[in-house]
Amino acid sequence: MIAVCRSPSFCPGCQVEFLGATFASTGSRSIVFRNTKFAGGSVTFKDAHFNEGAVVFDGAQFTGGQVDFSGAKFNGGQITFQEAIFDGATVLFDSTYTDAEVRFWDTQFTRGLVSFDHAVFGPGTGQVDFGGSFFQGAADVRLETANFNGLTVNLSMVTAWDRPPRLPQGPRQGLELPKFRHAA
Repeated sequence: MIAVCRSPSFCPGCQVEFLGATFASTGSRSIVFRNTKFAGGSVTFKDAHFNEGAVVFDGAQFTGGQVDFSGAKFNGGQITFQEAIFDGATVLFDSTYTDAEVRFWDTQFTRGLVSFDHAVFGPGTGQVDFGGSFFQGAADVRLETANFNGLTVNLSMVTAWDRPPRLPQGPRQGLELPKFRHAA
């Protein structure tokens, strides 16, 4: 069953599937989920393709339920989560990232699970950038089993982390970490 919410939100009980969908925009057009509230239910972008152009999740709030990007391919283009809030949802980014700019700029991670485990970063150019983001409270952000294969994952400009993301042991090519020490 697929339910559609009338407001710009995916409410409790909604089940929305973009399973295997292709998101591609041309010219100045963008695909926009700006300020969308993921407050419950299930939204899946599983096996979706994010190609050329822009897909915008700026200001989105992930506060409940599950949003699943597992198996998605971010290849080319720009996907932004600027000023998004991850506070209580389970969000799975176990995807492949090649030749794409994925930006989590000024994003808040406070509660819930945000998993990049089993993600593949590269090969290719581009980066996954967390500039200005906050990792606070009980947020469980995981990158510990991700495959770093040349694409940059930039955590060097994170504003603060009370609870740092779970990272792989030892250095990884393309993984840039902040110079400060996190609070213990």
